[in-house]
Amino acid sequence: MTVEQKCKVYSQLGGIVYQLSTLRFPKIGSIFGSDTDAYIEECLRIQTLEYGRAERGVPRGPFTSSMDYYTMLADVLGEEVLDDNLYIGVFFDVFPRPEQF
Repeated sequence: MTVEQKCKVYSQLGGIVYQLSTLRFPKIGSIFGSDTDAYIEECLRIQTLEYGRAERGVPRGPFTSSMDYYTMLADVLGEEVLDDNLYIGVFFDVFPRPEQF
């Protein structure tokens, strides 16, 4: 692609991202739907599914507030940092183990 073509694509992507950022939904979760309807269901992010989180029953929502959503993320992170059997170190960033302090 030429520089001009790349600039056009990036500009178009920026416009799409901006349009998406203006959408508001009544709940926090994953968007599902059809051509005529969109709705929010359980969150399908890696933070709620991978590394045995789904099997451990990590809440997936949908969440009615950002406080509920971020509390869930913090709770999962806390469990994984403090439990040697759960610690993966990839939730957001690598966190040092308590014994490394």
